[in-house]
Amino acid sequence: MYDLASGEHVATISAQLAPYELADEAAALGKYYNTASIVVERNNHGHSCLQALEREEHYPRIYLHDDKKPGWLTNSATRPAMLDALNEAYQTGAFQTRDREVLQQCRTFIVGPPPLCKAQAQKGAHDDLVMAAAIGWAVRARHRPADLTVGGVEYSPRAAWSSGPSGWGLEGRPGWSR
Repeated sequence: MYDLASGEHVATISAQLAPYELADEAAALGKYYNTASIVVERNNHGHSCLQALEREEHYPRIYLHDDKKPGWLTNSATRPAMLDALNEAYQTGAFQTRDREVLQQCRTFIVGPPPLCKAQAQKGAHDDLVMAAAIGWAVRARHRPADLTVGGVEYSPRAAWSSGPSGWGLEGRPGWSR
């Protein structure tokens, strides 16, 4: 979860969840942050999560990718671009987070050896939070707040840019951290 105005990474869901459980947690977190836009990677199990957000949670602000389909599509064009943008933001200090798990994964995220030179977690480490952070950063960088309004919900700067109420209160939800 990002504050669109400042770019600060303000919350993370990190847990092993079924797609419908992830949709439930994402909807709760989105509602906590003033019905923030939710961006789900639609590759693999993301379709199930997106369906649950739409059909079960009736979440009103699901991100639409450039092709106007729900969810972020990670592919050979978007992956390097989003990772390069996050790396630059991380190196320059523009990417701000207090989440220790995200920072740890950033520290173990490497560019592999030739010939592939693929950016990925080093052996024995994970990169799912880096990928989520990169997707969030890419969406923030690519779209003005008005572009993030979907599902018939009128754009509201407060809803799109809020960093949540004072007092985080995330401790009660399993897998949530700040």
